[in-house]
Amino acid sequence: MKAGISKISLQIKKKRFIFYTLAVLEIVFLVLTWVVSTGVFASKDYWQIDAGGKTILTVRTESEVREAMSLLKNTYVEEKARDVRISLNPVISVKHRYYGYMDRKPEVADVEDTRNIAIDSIRRNLISVKTSQTVDKKKRIKFSVVKKKDRTIHRNTSLVKKAGDEGTEIVTVEKTTINGDLQKEEVIKTEVTEKSKDRIIISGTGTSVAKRGKASSEEGDKYSLASGKAVVEFAKKFRGNPYVYGGSSLTKGADCSGFVMAVYKHFGVTLPHDAGADRSLGKAVKSSEMQPGDLVCYYGHIGIYAGDGKIVHAMDEANGITVSRIGYNGKRILTVRRIFG
Repeated sequence: MKAGISKISLQIKKKRFIFYTLAVLEIVFLVLTWVVSTGVFASKDYWQIDAGGKTILTVRTESEVREAMSLLKNTYVEEKARDVRISLNPVISVKHRYYGYMDRKPEVADVEDTRNIAIDSIRRNLISVKTSQTVDKKKRIKFSVVKKKDRTIHRNTSLVKKAGDEGTEIVTVEKTTINGDLQKEEVIKTEVTEKSKDRIIISGTGTSVAKRGKASSEEGDKYSLASGKAVVEFAKKFRGNPYVYGGSSLTKGADCSGFVMAVYKHFGVTLPHDAGADRSLGKAVKSSEMQPGDLVCYYGHIGIYAGDGKIVHAMDEANGITVSRIGYNGKRILTVRRIFG
């Protein structure tokens, strides 16, 4: 009986041993399968990029090393730069590392990581990139302003005879930067590719007495519009000042013809203090062809055409010097006279 029980117990122990042995072998198999599939302990070559004794990044191939070094060196090289010289501080070293089957592998940077890590290393001043290069810069040349005086143009009238044009030049410089910050820049040569053209401004100094049937300006229509606009701009400065019968002061008060007389006097033109007499001075123009500065004559009243169907004038005691529509009073226009033209 005891012998039978011992035999059965021995068989049970053998079965347990076989079971546990198979279980362990299965676990070992699974672990080996995972290791092989993940490559954690595979035998591989790696390239390690170090700066100042610190590993910046690790890559798998030599081509990735070249790309990383190119990123570090060429970050601040400008387009079409010549005579480029680059130095890195601390010096970059590249180590070829071999890892065996059972060695734990390092973290490897992919293409995007390589770019980001390289740029970040510069921004954090882990690496100092000194770049010297020769570049061409296109610059504008400002035009000069030339002022001339002309007696044929009425006093206090200025006009632009030529607008002026900017020129261009190519400036060749040799510059040195550290991490993009300019350290030194030296101009090697300058080449003008297009000359600038002067702006010419004519200032009038002339004076005259407005006469019947002719314009005061001998330059004719060339300066008419510019001079007329100047008259309007000046006249509008006195809006809000009082109407004074018989007056000719732009500040203390004037009547209609006194206002016109005082405005034109500023431009060197003598007009009578008489709205009726003004109707025969300068030259007549059609109402449809009025320009700023022309005299708009009504029966017993006169104003200066301001453009856009309006006149600036000394209206009456209630309104003073103001701007009104041409037909504000319902009266017809007797004549329009051009003093400048």
